[in-house]
Formats: sequence, structure tokens, C-alpha cells
Amino acid sequence: MNRPPADPLPPSPDPLAVALSRLEPAPHGLDREVLLFAAGRAACQGAVTFWRTVAALATAVAALLATLYLTRPTRIEYIDRPVIVTPSDEAVSPP
Repeated sequence: MNRPPADPLPPSPDPLAVALSRLEPAPHGLDREVLLFAAGRAACQGAVTFWRTVAALATAVAALLATLYLTRPTRIEYIDRPVIVTPSDEAVSPP
């Protein structure tokens, strides 16, 4: 059997719930892709700076060594060493 509800009127809504239901959500202003891109760029910035510095130093050292090698004075050194030849019995005399 169907009985009518004991309290036919619904309870009055809570004023706080009514005030909250009228509010519009604010835009968050946070873009996930932009945030991740910026984080990746910031993470690799130190490594890029380090390797650029290493490459610059290696280039400078190579240029210095090439300059020192190409501008060094040529040095010819004559060494006079006596050569002792002992005559042998099998020596061929000139004709």
C-alpha cells in the first residue's frame, strides 16, 4: 500500500549551500603543457651551459696548441759521430 509521506514539505535548503551553488568556478589559469615545457627547459639549462663551456675550452686549447705547433722555430741539429770501420779479410778491393 502506498502511504503518503509523513512530512509532505521538503526541508528548506541550507543558506550556505544556496550561496555556494550560485558561485561560478574561477578559471585556473594553469596550462599543463606550458608548465611541463618550462620545467624541462629549466632542468636542462645547467647541462647545456656546462657542455657549452666545455666545448669552448676545448676549442681554445686546440687553437692554442695549433698556434704553438705552427709558429715554433725550425731547429736543425747536426750530430757528428765518428764511425769506426775495421778492415775485414773479406773486403773487396776496388778494381
